[in-house]
Amino acid sequence: MYKLLTVDVWDTLLRRKSHPDASKYASAHGLAIAYSKELRLEYQDTHQIVRERCRIEGEFATDRLPVGSGEYEIGEVLERLVERVTHCVGDDISKIVSHLIQIEIDFEIRNTFVDPDVLSEIGKYPAEKRYFLSDFYMGSAMLRIILHAHGLTGHFDGGICSCDTGSNKRTGGLYKHVHEKFRIRPGEHLHIGDNIDADVAMAVQAGSVAVHFEPRAEHLERIQRALQFTDRQSLFRGVAARLVQETVAKETVADIQQESAFLLGVKAAPLFAGFLMMIAEKSLGDGVEQLHFFTREGEFFLQIWKALFPDRQLKGLTLPTPAILEVSRIATFAASLREVSTAELMRMWNLYSTQSMQALCKSMGLSPELIRPLSACYSLDMDEEVIYPWLDPRVQALFKDETFIEFVRNRIESDRAHLLNYMAGKGLVGNSDRVGVVDIGWRGTIQDNLAWLLPSQNFCGYYLGLQRFLNEQPPNCSKLAFGPNLNDDEDGQSLLDAVSVLEMLCNSPYGSVMGYVNDDEGNLVARRLIDEGENSVFRNFTNEFQRGVVAAISEWSPVLDAYVVQSKELRSTALRIWTELIATPPGEVVNAFARLNHNEIFGVGGFKDHSRPPSLGDLISSPFSRRHRTELILYLRQTQWPSGIWNRRDLAFLHRLALVGVLHLALGYKRIRNWMRRRRIGN
Repeated sequence: MYKLLTVDVWDTLLRRKSHPDASKYASAHGLAIAYSKELRLEYQDTHQIVRERCRIEGEFATDRLPVGSGEYEIGEVLERLVERVTHCVGDDISKIVSHLIQIEIDFEIRNTFVDPDVLSEIGKYPAEKRYFLSDFYMGSAMLRIILHAHGLTGHFDGGICSCDTGSNKRTGGLYKHVHEKFRIRPGEHLHIGDNIDADVAMAVQAGSVAVHFEPRAEHLERIQRALQFTDRQSLFRGVAARLVQETVAKETVADIQQESAFLLGVKAAPLFAGFLMMIAEKSLGDGVEQLHFFTREGEFFLQIWKALFPDRQLKGLTLPTPAILEVSRIATFAASLREVSTAELMRMWNLYSTQSMQALCKSMGLSPELIRPLSACYSLDMDEEVIYPWLDPRVQALFKDETFIEFVRNRIESDRAHLLNYMAGKGLVGNSDRVGVVDIGWRGTIQDNLAWLLPSQNFCGYYLGLQRFLNEQPPNCSKLAFGPNLNDDEDGQSLLDAVSVLEMLCNSPYGSVMGYVNDDEGNLVARRLIDEGENSVFRNFTNEFQRGVVAAISEWSPVLDAYVVQSKELRSTALRIWTELIATPPGEVVNAFARLNHNEIFGVGGFKDHSRPPSLGDLISSPFSRRHRTELILYLRQTQWPSGIWNRRDLAFLHRLALVGVLHLALGYKRIRNWMRRRRIGN
């Protein structure tokens, strides 16, 4: 029996799920997110912070040679790091250092596991005392916390770390320290470890007995994990391939079409993982306390959020409280109007430059039958599609009619009272200076409506993609996009042409919010419009797609945490997935979209049935028929997906060819018009 048995910690007792330096990146990422406003300009990136930390560790190691063994402790390294990379001083530095140390300890606990064979190996060698022995910059007290979390402290009488003593295994000094501390002869000490130099050669040189512990399978996996840490694309491809293989091997659902949709969701998961990670990072940096997911797509995004952050933590930082906010353009537009005028209605007409009075009424929650007599007084047929309504003398006259103004004003006041009461019940009014809102995109008009309604609140919006803004932006709004943002540059414009495809994939079966009513108990609740035609696509396709995404996200989550992946590192993979969905769409997506009954009540006044595109005859007659021309323009504006039309096998070849040709012309016209608008703004 030996007097003392010591065991190395890293890659012997505990194995990491990624790279040994991952914890440094975790604390650096936490520093960059939580203290972004305190960071110096040259240290805004996680990698810059880690590089500076490595320089500091080198300085400590060099300064303590040759007198010592170049050992340093995590607290002193992080203190110097915070001094260099931030503007903080005094107690603020100490608080940040304590926070960063906790981030690293928690990270090591989450992303390490006990070697499956080490306890049986230790059991082969009886000893009077057992200690863990490690070359590490965390002291034995910190290591004990990590080992305790894995149930290992009961196997040891204590532990010693190199930074506690100033000597290490690498030079042999730590073995001599142990022999002196326990007053034992070197031969009475046995050490178990994985490193052939520090754990074996130097132990033997110090007179101890050494056992080399390096199980082949675990060692090879360790090497693979370390390689993937520096090669993100290899990591992402490996995870994606594994999840696809596992999905194919399982009988997910009985229906083959739904099984295919599930698999598509698994493949698309990185797109949504990157998006939700961006929201987490930015909302922490923005100091957001509440995160409101807008209906309808937000209901799907919240499922992803909960799967991605099951403990509401990102790198040891507590994320904002998430909740669904039942809103829509219809439910918020009239309530946000500041006056009854054609100028104020431009917030809608900038988006829908051709609109009937019927569609106007439905968009504002007005009764068409109430407005019909007034409209007739000014020779306005309720179903007439009026081009540029704000310039039409009849519409101008209607908006000066006192009776009409009173009808609209009553609607505004009623909608505003209901919306304010609803939002107060959700804790959005007055409880926090900064609130976050999440939606799919595309111009953030619901956020605009809420911002005009609540000017004292600051709304931070997070979107999958953003089209160019057409309306004045409220001063209390900020908007960020994970994907393309055409307000910054033109990259990715084609992805934002076919936005209705993404809306279908992210849809909810619970209908669109039309307003707010009191339930039987007097509580204000959202009134939703559920369409069976829309929900049939959800049941047969979208639901399984979303199940696939959420299932895959649950598998992605621990990997993204262990490898300290940032949202920007997922962006190229995410945009490739998005591009493939649009440019080379799977047949299942095309078929589902072709059956879709899409809600276009706001602006258009009804649902759009994608199964019935303009006929070939309608296309030919559209230059001569105003009705056919209007229907064609409406269809093109709502579809804008050439690949989706071209891959529809339920349409004849010439029909598809004509539709795609006209759509490309329309998209070309839109590009030119946007370019001219930018030039006018620039001049």
